Amino acid sequence: MLIRSLTRGAIAVLALAAATTAQAEAAADLSPEALARAVECKDGDAYRAIGESIWSPQQPKWLKSSDRPGQPLGYMEYRVEAPLTVFGRPVDHVGFLTNWVVIELPRDEALAVVKAQAMERLPIRIGEQYYRFVDDDHGPMMGVFELSNDALLALFAPKAPREQAKTLFVGCNYGPVSKAEFLEAASHADAASDKAAADVKSMIEDMAKPKAKSKP
Repeated sequence: MLIRSLTRGAIAVLALAAATTAQAEAAADLSPEALARAVECKDGDAYRAIGESIWSPQQPKWLKSSDRPGQPLGYMEYRVEAPLTVFGRPVDHVGFLTNWVVIELPRDEALAVVKAQAMERLPIRIGEQYYRFVDDDHGPMMGVFELSNDALLALFAPKAPREQAKTLFVGCNYGPVSKAEFLEAASHADAASDKAAADVKSMIEDMAKPKAKSKP
């Protein structure tokens, strides 16, 4: 009787869990409007639901993988069936990068968003980035930054002259980090870049040195 009761109890628990999961999936907002809110740092639930759906059969039909050439490493871009309105601008592509969900805008339009959202410039040499925390203690963080395939140049040769980015990425970072933690990490970025550049230079110089001939 005890085993039978436990079995019935386990079945009931599993049934309840399955029903709860089904309800959560049904309740998840996978609409284009939800994605637009996520990019604007207004809907973390939508960011998580749509981000997870990309890897499942539940991927929204209005979201298609993009085949635009020249996409930066690690950046997953998608084309939307009908333009989204994000930060007051119509866009037809959206991308995911680690904890970011972003759109790509011409430089002048991106900087207009920086001004409208009262973002601050991050004081680093290795890249152009602006930010504003929605919640200083837990995030999310609104941001505008450059992202290109010459990122290695910025990392290993931070003082080398580079062309100003023609486009910038605008969106929201939903990573669990505070403003204090973010700024602390950013304060070491230039030093880490300088060290990486010095290490690469040293390695290249060592490779260029003539090798001593071994004695017979």
